[in-house]
Amino acid sequence: REAAYAMLTDADKRLGHRLAAEWLDRAGAREAVLLAEHHERGGEPARAAALYLEAALQAREANDLDAVLARAERGVTMGAAGELLGQLRLLQAEVHRWRNQNADAARCSEEALALVPRTSVVRYAAVTELAQASARLGDIDRLEELAAGLFAEPFALGEHDKARALSRLAMQLVYAGKPAVAGDLLGKL
Repeated sequence: REAAYAMLTDADKRLGHRLAAEWLDRAGAREAVLLAEHHERGGEPARAAALYLEAALQAREANDLDAVLARAERGVTMGAAGELLGQLRLLQAEVHRWRNQNADAARCSEEALALVPRTSVVRYAAVTELAQASARLGDIDRLEELAAGLFAEPFALGEHDKARALSRLAMQLVYAGKPAVAGDLLGKL
């Protein structure tokens, strides 16, 4: 098989991988990493990047933290941009937090926060990750900046993701010795 594969031209290899990905997709294959690799080798980096996000999520479900980081980074190298890149960085931030790699968690959270729209669910998750990393790093100024940013935004009933971010940020502020700022956030809730 390897000898036959080596005899193919690069164009034939790309075509073969694209066809394999399409066939696997139609056949109901759910192993996202397999589909992502075929799309990557098939010269379809945008499709591969989106599938690497799905593959990283599958790895998180399996508690395979090394695979989460590797698959997310693979999605980044495929040219992920915008909200997709933000989601990949958010997954990496989460794993870094679990591993107590707080500087990396803060870096990835900051990047995610800068990439996603203001109303995105991912944005509020990034705020939460960044708040936890900042608190662990003793960066109280960053916690207060996050609080000021969220406090300045209007809040409406039904915004559960924003409410969760506000409450978790308030909790970090209490731990950091800023109960008055936390109280302001909770008052907004």
